[in-house]
Amino acid sequence: MTDYERRSSYTREELLEHGETEAFGPGNARLPLPNMLMFDRITHIDDTGGKFSKGEIRAELDIEPGL
Repeated sequence: MTDYERRSSYTREELLEHGETEAFGPGNARLPLPNMLMFDRITHIDDTGGKFSKGEIRAELDIEPGL
């Protein structure tokens, strides 16, 4: 995935790819790579949701031994 594609969810593999490439376009921030990635998947993105209707992102982290 090298071109930015507006999505409503991302898998862990897609998040890692976004940390290694300029998937959001040249000059834009990249996602951190492990061990700094703080979630395993994004399950929901809504640019009008949230308390003040400014956007909402829901993510999940798998809790594993050794964390």
